[in-house]
Amino acid sequence: MDKAKLRLFFKSLIGVAALGAIICTYGAIHTALQYSDSKKTYEDLNKMVKVETDAGAPETVTKEIVVETETREEETVQEETVNIPVSIDADFASLKAINNDVIGWLVYEPVELSYPVVKDKGDDFYEHHSFDLEKNLAGAIFLDYICKPDLSGYNSIIYGHNMRNGTMFGSLKKVIQDPGLIDQDPYFYIFTEDHAFMYKIICTYYTTQDSKTYEVNFDYTPDDMKAYLDYMYSVGEYKDEEFFKDPGVTEDFRMVTLSTCHGLHSKERTVIHGVLVAEQQR
Repeated sequence: MDKAKLRLFFKSLIGVAALGAIICTYGAIHTALQYSDSKKTYEDLNKMVKVETDAGAPETVTKEIVVETETREEETVQEETVNIPVSIDADFASLKAINNDVIGWLVYEPVELSYPVVKDKGDDFYEHHSFDLEKNLAGAIFLDYICKPDLSGYNSIIYGHNMRNGTMFGSLKKVIQDPGLIDQDPYFYIFTEDHAFMYKIICTYYTTQDSKTYEVNFDYTPDDMKAYLDYMYSVGEYKDEEFFKDPGVTEDFRMVTLSTCHGLHSKERTVIHGVLVAEQQR
């Protein structure tokens, strides 16, 4: 190769490298701007919601209620309920004005998790769109489209991206990496327009997107749920041993699963299961 052709060859290489650098820089800037937009969107939304916490751990409250017996006579019995120590002051009408798909607000205080939850339509829209419906890589926190929006199914699965800056479900990895957080506070909360739900974390683990974890349907029976809990116990890294001794699965059993990916295009998933321990009207 003569000198003129060699110079042309190296100029071409430099040109290709420069173009690649420009594209990478543009991509990095574009991603950073979307991350920044998403962070501001959710910071603004959090200004519309005030989370209030009572001092101390949740307390079991015993009260007397009057019930009707099989002979239609009334008798007084004792009923135990769990006092929910966290509440929110939220204007759901304003949230719905921004996005009518909103079903609730999710809170887990140890990792400062506080986000609105929307119902997916089955088209993966919220994987790439923020709560304000703008296209954004950070997406939204969303309930699987097959799950019931009132969270009345046996297992309601909620997804969110594992953002590098720790936003969205980027903080869930801390829960698995440091089980002491669960010991410190095992409860997360979902507040709908008219109900408050408290869930206790009973199991965490890593899995893949095609695992049994995501086999959800409307026709679950108590036996199906017991089998699912057996599966959870077999793969769980953190497990609430006391709960698994006697899960007490009945028609009223309810659970929420929080799921996020490990990274872009990864098939691996981080999973946190919480079982419903208290429900109150708001």
